Amino acid sequence: GPMLVSNGWWYSEVEMAFLDRMAICFGLVILTGIIVTIMKPLKEPVIMPVNDKMDLSSSSSAKTYGILVIVATLILYAIFW
Repeated sequence: GPMLVSNGWWYSEVEMAFLDRMAICFGLVILTGIIVTIMKPLKEPVIMPVNDKMDLSSSSSAKTYGILVIVATLILYAIFW
């Protein structure tokens, strides 16, 4: 915050790049999760429900278009590399 900027410990919010700010936020979220897990772990793991009613198989057109996108990408790399 302002205290860090005024003491010269960090950049001002205008000067800090977005990805740098997001990296700091990511690190703080991970650190918070580790601290919470160490201080109060779950007694037993969470069991996720299984949905057998949903069909997750790919359609043939999705596979075809996926292959076309990969081929087009390879061709563009070959042309513009």
